[in-house]
Amino acid sequence: EYKSNPNVCQNCLFLSRCTRSKTFQKVVTRHVWENAKEWVRKNRLSERGKQLYKRRRETIERSFADAKELHSLRYARYRGLAKVKEQCLLTAMAQNVKKLALLLSKRGKSLVIRLINKLNFLNLFISLKYTTPSPFLAKKTWSLSSSQRTKRISILLP
Repeated sequence: EYKSNPNVCQNCLFLSRCTRSKTFQKVVTRHVWENAKEWVRKNRLSERGKQLYKRRRETIERSFADAKELHSLRYARYRGLAKVKEQCLLTAMAQNVKKLALLLSKRGKSLVIRLINKLNFLNLFISLKYTTPSPFLAKKTWSLSSSQRTKRISILLP
């Protein structure tokens, strides 16, 4: 927080434009994170920051743009956190499969097989798929038989 000198501001021609304070004092407050924001801004505009952003634009942001444009991730198809998370995971998996197919076509089968073994891609997929119940595959189970359900509904209705 910065405060101006009231003795200087009292005789200033621009006092009415600057502040309406009765103490003739202008108070300027900075955001809590303003120092961090300035540091980020300085780094982003430096030569190294511009190089990093160019690389990021070609790799990371390109992946999100492809997901949005080519895999219908602009809007969520489903509602609920679990279903949207599953949609995002399936989209990422489709993108990874496309990358693997591209690697296969360019560099040969042995490289891709080593890569899959190294990442344990299949084990990861299986553990994600079967430890978290899928909202698409979940079946609703009723604890009451159909005759008990109709009795309960008729009791609830007037």
